[in-house]
Amino acid sequence: MTKKKAENKIEKSEQELSKSFIALLDAADAGPKELVYGEADTELKFNVYPWVTWERMYEATRAAAAIIMGKHDTTSEDYNPALKEFAHKYGVLLCYTDLKLPDDLGVLWPVVNYTKIFDDVCEVVGSNKVWNLCGAIDEIVCIRKDAITNSIIWARMFGRISGLVEGLAGEFKKVDMAKFMEIFQKLPVNLNSEEFISKILAAGKELNT
Repeated sequence: MTKKKAENKIEKSEQELSKSFIALLDAADAGPKELVYGEADTELKFNVYPWVTWERMYEATRAAAAIIMGKHDTTSEDYNPALKEFAHKYGVLLCYTDLKLPDDLGVLWPVVNYTKIFDDVCEVVGSNKVWNLCGAIDEIVCIRKDAITNSIIWARMFGRISGLVEGLAGEFKKVDMAKFMEIFQKLPVNLNSEEFISKILAAGKELNT
């Protein structure tokens, strides 16, 4: 078989595979379902999409996690686990509907918690997808919370090290702090406090010689 024929065969095979995938997606796609609440001037109408893109899921899970962790996501002060259930519901509505959600969480709170909208959306989407999305939100929160905790631990540790260095100023007076910081940043993150302090002190003495 010539190279050209081989390439044509591969291209044809890929085209057939693409058609098969498209056919599967078409069969699985139930299409959007419209939900309507109220009447006339108070009517609320929006679509629920059982199938969404991964980009939409990505954005929805991170927006929901931000409700629990806070927008800045850098300290533990904004962390509010009491908003977990609300964040789950918000994430589901954001991901699977085109409902125009208000930016004011004070307005959104009763809409999410005290109406049947969320339950109706879950019925269309399916419990498995809802639980998977909520699990992804929890995982993001867990990772961000651990990152904040670790940063606090490192900040406290560095404070202790700084105090030790200042206390041993006579011994470390010749230490180049730029080189000292290079060593500090290269230390393994899995050291316990005693090992960490021991290595820092050893590094200081080495640089002082």
